[in-house]
Amino acid sequence: MSLLLLSVACMDTELHQLDDVTANEFDSSVHSDTGEPDPNDTGEPDNPDYDAGVTGRICDPSGGDWVVGAIVWIDTGEVRSEDTTDVDGRFQLTGLPAGTWTVHVEKGSFATEFEVTLNGGMYEIPDPECLLPPEIMVVTGAYDSIEDVLDRMSVDYELTQGVSGSQHVNFLKDVDRMKQYDIIFLNCGMNDNWVNSKSEIAANIKEYVTSGGSVYTSDWSYYAFEVAFPDAVDFYGDDNISGSAYAGEAETVTAAVKDANMQTVLGKNTASINYDLASWAIMESSDSSATDLLTGDVKYFDWNTWSSGTLRDVPLAVRIKPNGGNMIYTSFHNERQTTGDMDKMLEEIILSL
Repeated sequence: MSLLLLSVACMDTELHQLDDVTANEFDSSVHSDTGEPDPNDTGEPDNPDYDAGVTGRICDPSGGDWVVGAIVWIDTGEVRSEDTTDVDGRFQLTGLPAGTWTVHVEKGSFATEFEVTLNGGMYEIPDPECLLPPEIMVVTGAYDSIEDVLDRMSVDYELTQGVSGSQHVNFLKDVDRMKQYDIIFLNCGMNDNWVNSKSEIAANIKEYVTSGGSVYTSDWSYYAFEVAFPDAVDFYGDDNISGSAYAGEAETVTAAVKDANMQTVLGKNTASINYDLASWAIMESSDSSATDLLTGDVKYFDWNTWSSGTLRDVPLAVRIKPNGGNMIYTSFHNERQTTGDMDKMLEEIILSL
């Protein structure tokens, strides 16, 4: 009797062990070697109807540089797959059904779209797809020429005379005409006669930006930023006087790069900024509504008080995004003093607008 019970007990143990092995073999959520739950298992069964994907690369309008931080997506109506381009402009969309779908790409106001036909598995687009430029207006300036960077990037634009006369004043006083453009560049050194209409122009810039438009200001055009969004940035000197912020000394500054896409483009978190001329417009601080793109220590000389010194860790370039629009100010610009770092950052700033 004891021998029979022992035999039954051994058989029962073997059956339990067999049950455990069999269960583990058929349970994909359990490691076959340890019997422990697989931490990578989602609990969802694989769906063979959604096994297609696409990968490719996105270039700037010139086709000469890869675009970092562009949003790429396909929306089939049933599923949406989205990715952001890396330092090599590469993206990968997965979990899609077979079919012909539209790939959408956006970076700031720049965009493109194209169709792909997926038959299951990963499809690689053979050639890069380049962003298409939006509608752009450039107001010319005596000490800056952002249009040179736009030319280098193969980006088309229109010009409004800003160095002399009142063409730029009339443009900035016509908000409906401003809204015909996605981006407006205000070069350093545009004629200050627009300040005679600063209340009207400030209201127009604010309306344009808060309606989704983008404005880029550099160095001496800072006052357009100041009057449109007076609480976003504290510029040096008297905020009620145009030109009061012109206190920066000529020097080369090693700036801390705060913007993630700029860090990726540069491959580092510092940048060399060359101020080859004095009296550039200084920012002392920024509000919580603003994002510092670059910061650094700068020397100043105040011609009104004949005082001088160093301002520590002040913004060198800032961005605000009120209601989805963009307003950027950079204390540096695109004259002969640009460094390689500055060229790369200017291109990234343009693409981000």
